[in-house]
Amino acid sequence: EIDIVAWRPGVLACVEVTARDRAAAALAAIGPRHRQRVERAARAYLATCPVRIRDSGVRFDVMIVRPWRWPTLIADAWRPGGPG
Repeated sequence: EIDIVAWRPGVLACVEVTARDRAAAALAAIGPRHRQRVERAARAYLATCPVRIRDSGVRFDVMIVRPWRWPTLIADAWRPGGPG
């Protein structure tokens, strides 16, 4: 469910990658239910990680991929349990 998981000391980034023609459509595709699934997958993943990673902050990012454009990263796109 999580497309990319990246860690550096202090933060674990769970990145959802979505491909659409328009950025607004890409963001609309990641609704509340989708975010809940990603958050649940992140909790399951963290349960298997070493303590130094589990103690990191978790950030949920969105990578938007559009035809003939550079990918766009929205860092900290939503907070767990929040409206997004």
